[in-house]
Amino acid sequence: MRNWFRRHAGAVGTVATVEAYREGRREQRQRDEAAPVTGGPILAGAAIARPATQAELDAAYERGRSRGRRPRRASPLLMLVVLLAVFVAGVLIYLAIQNGSFSNGGAVVDNKIDQVEQTVDAPIKNAAINTGSALQKAGQRLK
Repeated sequence: MRNWFRRHAGAVGTVATVEAYREGRREQRQRDEAAPVTGGPILAGAAIARPATQAELDAAYERGRSRGRRPRRASPLLMLVVLLAVFVAGVLIYLAIQNGSFSNGGAVVDNKIDQVEQTVDAPIKNAAINTGSALQKAGQRLK
């Protein structure tokens, strides 16, 4: 089996590969042991590499914690729109199941919308008719 991500040919996990890995780890340990110990971690971005003080480490730790606890800026309006969309979709699916198909469920929704529209329009139409008749009476009194 050929691994297209490897640069050299050879089977994965061969004895030679494992031995080369172990040899590399031994060399790295020897270099680490031979290197002088600085006494602590080195500050990133420092002009001159020096060990970090405990106060600097504590400050960096607290900065990291505060960034991790930063609240997510979710839009309440967007969440409301998504919640309403999910609710409407759930109602439509319920009606489709109850009536046997989406077209029958849509017909039920259309009928309900027409009923609500007539209920809302009736007082508005009555108010317009009453206003019109009141204007006519007022106009006749002015003559």
